[in-house]
Amino acid sequence: METVFRLFLFYAESPDPLLPKEALDHIAFSASISTPFSVDVSLGELAGGRGDWTNPTDYRACRDFADDVRDVGVEVIRYSPVRDSSERANVAVLNCHAFAEPKPLLFQNWRAQVDRAGVRASCDNPRRKLDFGKNDFASDPGLLEMDWDRPMSGLRLVQGQT
Repeated sequence: METVFRLFLFYAESPDPLLPKEALDHIAFSASISTPFSVDVSLGELAGGRGDWTNPTDYRACRDFADDVRDVGVEVIRYSPVRDSSERANVAVLNCHAFAEPKPLLFQNWRAQVDRAGVRASCDNPRRKLDFGKNDFASDPGLLEMDWDRPMSGLRLVQGQT
């Protein structure tokens, strides 16, 4: 979800980029995390700071908190992402010692097609599709000036060439 938001933000903040004709490739991975040094800011007393930590444009409170807890040995922060209305859990790994395995457990190749309607993301293994309409993040201040009526690129992207 955050990757799609960042795509929207890129086009909103760029002066006149054409929308890509080709889908954009992204790699997602999952990893096993294990540490006795973690903090969960979505529950209990720490959830009280949620107002500062959920500002959609100012990340200073999050960065300051991460710096503070890293300084006392915390390796992982569990949190609810600001743009996920379902408030599913996410983790921020602050120290590589928190990874339980030396390699990721799973890689997924995703293709994101950006067009005037929004973004369609698809994964082949496991087969999954997600659609994000142009209004899904409309309340975010960074997207208020997004021009969705821009032309599509006539260029064909060839992987491995610049």
